[in-house]
Amino acid sequence: MGRAKFQKDKLFDLALRSLNRIFALHIVSTNKRMPIIVPKGLPAVERLQQEGIYLLESIPTDARPLRIMFLNIMPVKMATELDFFRALAPSPLYVEMVLTKLSGLTYKNTPQEYMDTFYTDFESLKQQHFDGFIITGAPLDHIAYESVNYWKQISELFTWARTNVRASLYVCWGALAGLYYHFGVQKHWMDTKIAGVYNHTILAPQMPLFKDFHNQFPMPNSRQTEVLRAEIEPIKELQIIAESEETGVTIVSAREGKEIFTLGHLEYELQTLNHEYLRDMAKGIPAVRPENYYIDDEETKGANFTWETSARLFYRNWLHEYVKEQ
Repeated sequence: MGRAKFQKDKLFDLALRSLNRIFALHIVSTNKRMPIIVPKGLPAVERLQQEGIYLLESIPTDARPLRIMFLNIMPVKMATELDFFRALAPSPLYVEMVLTKLSGLTYKNTPQEYMDTFYTDFESLKQQHFDGFIITGAPLDHIAYESVNYWKQISELFTWARTNVRASLYVCWGALAGLYYHFGVQKHWMDTKIAGVYNHTILAPQMPLFKDFHNQFPMPNSRQTEVLRAEIEPIKELQIIAESEETGVTIVSAREGKEIFTLGHLEYELQTLNHEYLRDMAKGIPAVRPENYYIDDEETKGANFTWETSARLFYRNWLHEYVKEQ
């Protein structure tokens, strides 16, 4: 009887989790969508319109959009724009994305003309205030922070954000850099790159960031460095709010959620991990096949978009609970 009751309770719990997941996705997908506002002529407008995601190239007269400074330091800027625009699109709020670059840099993977046309130097924006700030990842795991050629500018921006931005989201290398700059948290090199989709446990379920989440959620990771729980816990300003058995600490909060540092990539669209895997193989560098990603673990069958609901909830909650003035 004991074992039968255990199995019954387990099945009930699984069924309840499935219903909650469906309900949470319904909440996000049925919300009225407001377009994201981007610079006029940005190629992403046409691309996302084909997917049913509509972007605006000017601010409607009756709108007061949330203004987000978007510092995109990934090599292929256009692909990263698409990932984040898709993640932010389900919100029923107007969001203006101010594409931002650092001064004096030249670009190898994105045309300089593209950057000069659609991205604005931080120097020209530093007198303004923003509702939100997002810094992306970058393939800089192997480089010491102070050796990054734009570290001085990044440091200035991180300091500026604390007094000129309501809520900041640091992603992957951006999160590592933010934790190091603000709190002295060191990054540690791992022998093998983490690549794939992993279940993460929420350690602060009361946080508005995790509204409508289960106690566990899937999230892509793609990195070869980590931060250690033992080095974060003594820092009273920091709170570890999500972690995984496979990937360790993955989301850290500071200043009551005004700063969120995530080492994972909920913004990734379905094919991003696959593109990274194929890219590394084509370059002849060690390529780590993404774990828990392909259907039946077979590349030819495509990928499972297991983190889609979590991504939509995460970015909706961040916009509504932290970026938007309460």
